Amino acid sequence: MWEPLAAGSEALERDETQMDEIPSPVIELFELRSAFEIRAAALAATRRSGAQIDKIVAANAEVAKCFETGTSTREADFAFHYAIAEASQNKRFPEFLSLIRSGLVPRVELESRSRPPRAYVPNPDLVAEHDRIIDAIVTGDPDAAEAAMKAHLEDSRLDAGVSAVHSSH
Repeated sequence: MWEPLAAGSEALERDETQMDEIPSPVIELFELRSAFEIRAAALAATRRSGAQIDKIVAANAEVAKCFETGTSTREADFAFHYAIAEASQNKRFPEFLSLIRSGLVPRVELESRSRPPRAYVPNPDLVAEHDRIIDAIVTGDPDAAEAAMKAHLEDSRLDAGVSAVHSSH
């Protein structure tokens, strides 16, 4: 049976040196987005229709086109993730993605406020990462879809220069 920890326990207190480990709003959004997008990819692998696969593939082709022409991939990338959310067959997933859309901030806007933002440079591995997600969805492998989405989102987080908050406990 669970028993509450005693007052003064390490798990209940944070000293001032740990305050930098409190998630920022950007980290919180990455964590929230990861939780539902990883699950959406797994569900899409088991529930998707042929038409939904076509939509996911077309969205990634648009990402590739944007990348090749040097235009922002932001809208096409959102369409890719939205198509996967739709393919999950859980109508709350695309609703939720739309709800947090305004908080999905491009990497260039995640820079420290103490310095100017970098010029927009898309992730050179973006299309290949998406291809791995697509392959897992097409083959109906929910574990591979989860792993590919997790790796993609982790890479996006690292590209953005956002450190994860790790507990020292």
